[in-house]
Amino acid sequence: MSVQIFLHGKLLGIEPFLFGSGARAEVLLGRSRWVTLLAEVLPRALLRQLNLSPLLLGTVGGGEFLVVLPAEMRESADDFLAKAAGEISALSAGEMKLIWTSTENLGDWTLVRRRLTDGMTARRGAPGLPSEAAFAAFDAEPVTAAEEEFATLAAGLREANAVSWSSASPGHVRTGGEGEFSWSLQTAPPEGLMLALHDADLPGRTRLGVLRGDVDNFGARLRRIETVDEHIRVSHLYKDFFAGELQVLIASLPDLAGRVTILHSGGDDFAVYGAWDSLIILAREIQRVFGLLVAHHLQDLLGPEGKSITMALVVAPPGQANLAALYEESSRKLELAKTGLNDSFYLFGRSIEWKQLADAEELQKQLTRLVDEFDCSPQFLHELRGFYREGTNAATRRRAVRFDRPWRFHRRLQQVLEPPQLGRRRERDFERLCQGVIAEFIGKQAGQTRLRPTGRVALEWAQLSLQAGK
Repeated sequence: MSVQIFLHGKLLGIEPFLFGSGARAEVLLGRSRWVTLLAEVLPRALLRQLNLSPLLLGTVGGGEFLVVLPAEMRESADDFLAKAAGEISALSAGEMKLIWTSTENLGDWTLVRRRLTDGMTARRGAPGLPSEAAFAAFDAEPVTAAEEEFATLAAGLREANAVSWSSASPGHVRTGGEGEFSWSLQTAPPEGLMLALHDADLPGRTRLGVLRGDVDNFGARLRRIETVDEHIRVSHLYKDFFAGELQVLIASLPDLAGRVTILHSGGDDFAVYGAWDSLIILAREIQRVFGLLVAHHLQDLLGPEGKSITMALVVAPPGQANLAALYEESSRKLELAKTGLNDSFYLFGRSIEWKQLADAEELQKQLTRLVDEFDCSPQFLHELRGFYREGTNAATRRRAVRFDRPWRFHRRLQQVLEPPQLGRRRERDFERLCQGVIAEFIGKQAGQTRLRPTGRVALEWAQLSLQAGK
């Protein structure tokens, strides 16, 4: 029986490539979906080129893949990937690099995985791929031509039933089934591809946002696994969750349909853009359903790794909608959130725990009621924001704002909230609402000395809601 090898491939430089897509949303969308399709199509095309069963496909997604091959086909696989790598580099103007390594299926999976990791580390630091001659066959395409191709891919996927690949252009993925090999977008893997595709048609006045989410300590979760079968099962579990749930939630919830576009869904993360208020709803729903996934499928796995998710939402400034810049900013904020507080949501300049999101939303509704129902001036929101600015410095930037004089908050709120003459009953309602707002900001205990971070989130949320007329 032939010795088998595991071949692990990975795309490097994905984020710099996406960040450099300029202001055109179609180009960023096309680039993102091209990267997603490469990780799906290349290992499948490799197996077909070598006349091997699709069942040898291990894991795909998140810009990487794992396949099983007969050892005697290692050289053929290297040639295949070297040619694809050359064209990928050309199409991305040198931003992206495909690297891969392989090792024999000998010993426990923990040892095999370690050899693969060491091999990828060595390749990652190498100045170039082994077959440098492969790059000479491809001249770098003009940037404008490549951008138009990405935009065409994004548009074509809206109506496509299949995607195709050809050995004559191994770095390209095209819509339709005319290529050398093709895969249905409507058939389940391994014969077809499961991609999360949904585009929004938003009016120009809509304030856009980008939402990114990432499973906490996913790599550590995979390193805990002791068998390749379990590695494949868990990897597919996460990937199928994001690809499937994004589609289902966006299509089924009326506040999301037509208002959110999926940029990508990977092995442990996702990115979407659309109307900022719809993205908050989506974030909450994804976190809720992810909790159900953990409860039903991951409870038997020891340790907290991979059992929580962190997200970050960035909203475009008024009159601006540079999607690539928003995507880059959301990536930075996601990393910031994960270094400070896992299992959290970065929203309107603050990282809050998921259980605090409901408090922020309730306070936001109370603040907007003061304007909508009691005719208070929206200026009071700016006044309240001043308390957070007063308490912010290098020592307090990462924790709740110090607030040693709670009575100042009461006095300032009473000064700026001057509604017109109200009836006695309405006055009581107004007073109760004001007291509720104060309690949400500084707590109900007399000794409370910190403004809650949910208050800042609620202020920004209320201002955006009022501007949008919601």
